[in-house]
Amino acid sequence: MSRKTACILICLLATHQAMGQTCCSGGVPVSANLGMPLAQAKAIQFNLAYDLNALNTLKEGFEVLDDRSRKRTTHALLLELGYSITDRWSVDVLISGVRQERKISRSVGDDLTRTTGFGDATILTKYSLLNNERMSLTPGLGIKLPTGASDLLRNDGIALSADLQPGSGATDLIYWLHYAVNSVITEGGTFFLAAIHSRKGINDDYLGSKAYQFGDEWQVGAGLSIQTVIKSWITVPALMIRYRQATSDAIDDQTLPSTGGSWIFANPSIAISTNPETSWTFSLDLPLMARIQGIQVTPTYRLNVAFYHKLYFSKYKSQRS
Repeated sequence: MSRKTACILICLLATHQAMGQTCCSGGVPVSANLGMPLAQAKAIQFNLAYDLNALNTLKEGFEVLDDRSRKRTTHALLLELGYSITDRWSVDVLISGVRQERKISRSVGDDLTRTTGFGDATILTKYSLLNNERMSLTPGLGIKLPTGASDLLRNDGIALSADLQPGSGATDLIYWLHYAVNSVITEGGTFFLAAIHSRKGINDDYLGSKAYQFGDEWQVGAGLSIQTVIKSWITVPALMIRYRQATSDAIDDQTLPSTGGSWIFANPSIAISTNPETSWTFSLDLPLMARIQGIQVTPTYRLNVAFYHKLYFSKYKSQRS
């Protein structure tokens, strides 16, 4: 594999981590942590990531409220496996574990709620329409399966709200797209564009008898990466600007207040590799703008650390250049 091809792969990894979900209600960052890099036929890839999402900012519309009594934190462990069926067709599977914490400070003491469990699983099928040394274009179609629990109870037997459950209890449809152009500005520069749309399904068994539906979600991000080489280390810093919009949730077809909104994030990241098969990626999510429906806690920052590795079947490994 050429050094230029390795740079493309690492850039895709940096983009992949920067597109992580950062929603107002916390939850597992499933829908946008999708899309392994393109690889030769019969390649197996895996990406293991730790994702920390801190939601400590209370807002109403565009206004930041002077209230630090509410905090949300989500810790997620994400394992994504990818298999290239051919040079064009590939399938990715994402599974997750999540720990969510909600803290409400009152004069009589703190109300702390924690939940831990496996999250929903996602399967994404991708097809490479275009892939050469200059550019790549890959659309994908996926489905999120309700494998996580959505009926956990508090210690007093009362059901937890939907945004604190490890799973959504619904099947979602996911549309995915990634585009990249190389040799932009400099020989090692890459412009990339990533987009995802998630059509949310309905949990017909919410609280035993109600129908709950999270709001549909759109994300579009564009950015630039620059390859640098220090001795044998390939380093790719990148910066993405990402727009996210989520419609309001609904219970029994009635809009749920204080859900949904629009956000703009800056996503700096860096991917570091000593060979084309292995890399580490570090990324940060910083909100630049947020317009909130009602009053909600909204992202303050998000951190993501990921380890990536790729394997080939032996008869294909010898074909790499």
